[in-house]
Amino acid sequence: MSNFLPQNLRLRKIDVVDAITLITLVKTIEKILVIEEITTIKNIENVENIVEVAANQPQIYNVTMTNADEEYIQGLPVNCKKFLIHTRDESPFRLAFETGKVAAPTEPYFTVLENQVYYEDNLKVLINLYFASSSAGKVIEIIAWS
Repeated sequence: MSNFLPQNLRLRKIDVVDAITLITLVKTIEKILVIEEITTIKNIENVENIVEVAANQPQIYNVTMTNADEEYIQGLPVNCKKFLIHTRDESPFRLAFETGKVAAPTEPYFTVLENQVYYEDNLKVLINLYFASSSAGKVIEIIAWS
């Protein structure tokens, strides 16, 4: 028995069965620690990815749709990570990511309904927004974060 262990932690002699059990337990604990370490590393990588896509430079765009059923375009800034779009008076409008879809309208396009906002995040591509309204004089408001 070792003299440097406190009295309540002194080791006892163990038989062969206990030794095998102890070795198995130690190996199991080692596996758990390795799994926990891998999980921790993956979590750290995920946090770094989140930080990488964090957006901190907002840009506001206001586009007046002077004419009804006419296509208007707004390019988003380089490295745009997310955006939000709606009409100032919360009226419905049509939205597309390619030209020639919203004025007539021609599918595919997306209708942003009355009192609704359209929002995208985690963008990794440069895009243009194409939009139109059935009513003249509507103002589109866009916030884009880079």
